[in-house]
Amino acid sequence: MESKQATVGMDLNSFNDVANYIAKENEKLTQGIIGTFKAEIANVRKEFTSELDSLTHNLKSNVVEINSAQSSQSDRIERLEDTVARMQRNSELVVSGIPVMVGESCYEIVARIASSIGFDLANNSISAFRLNKSGANTSRTDGNAMATGQQQNIRRSHPLILIKFHSQSDKSVFIGKYLNYKSLSLKDIGFHSDQRVYIKENLTPSNYKIFQRCAQAKRENSISKFHTKNGICYVALPSSKTLTPVYSIQHINDILGNSGNQTTLSVSKRQQNKRKRDNDTGAQQSTEPSPGQSKKRRNQRNISKQ
Repeated sequence: MESKQATVGMDLNSFNDVANYIAKENEKLTQGIIGTFKAEIANVRKEFTSELDSLTHNLKSNVVEINSAQSSQSDRIERLEDTVARMQRNSELVVSGIPVMVGESCYEIVARIASSIGFDLANNSISAFRLNKSGANTSRTDGNAMATGQQQNIRRSHPLILIKFHSQSDKSVFIGKYLNYKSLSLKDIGFHSDQRVYIKENLTPSNYKIFQRCAQAKRENSISKFHTKNGICYVALPSSKTLTPVYSIQHINDILGNSGNQTTLSVSKRQQNKRKRDNDTGAQQSTEPSPGQSKKRRNQRNISKQ
């Protein structure tokens, strides 16, 4: 009886050992499976993050390219629109400095200007009228009355007078004769004033801004001269006689910037050469004895001979 009980006890212990072993192995297996899953999840997350970063980078690059292309297209459209507007104004000039007169005829004013500068207006078809600040016509000239030039009739406002020529060649001849005349004044066309009268091409808004920037550069002596031709500004740098067309504010700034760098380098080089010449001259002077030193050496040589 005791032998049977001992056998049963041993069997229970063996069963417990086997059960514990199986439980431990299951736990190891479970931990291994969990570890494998975690590693796979980490790899998937890493791959996903890498792909997401790559897609984000590509998306940003595409956005930059799209914005750049859009900006380029916008600039191109603006240039094309400006070209069209410039072509539409190719046969136009604007006159500034003419006071508004009661009952004036802009055509007669232009006729007097033409007579003063030596332009034959008889065979040239033109129209002339005042412009307000927005550029609109304020007084088309179909009347024949000409202002008397009396000071009491002069208004304070001076809207521009726009001249439309029949052809671009007529406009070119007219502006050429004006430039050759040098200094057209109100007195030349019947007014009692020495005030200057200015005539220039009818520029587009963008080219007028370039014109103003060129005028500023001329006042600052950054350029030697500038003028307009067919609605485009041309500039010449102080170091060059070549006229360069200017197509934007950034373009003129780049030209002036490059000119400034070249001028700085040129000045720096001249300063270096001057310092070198000064050093060479100083070294030469230091090796030559002064008159007093020469006399002292001659006396020493004479004493040694005696």
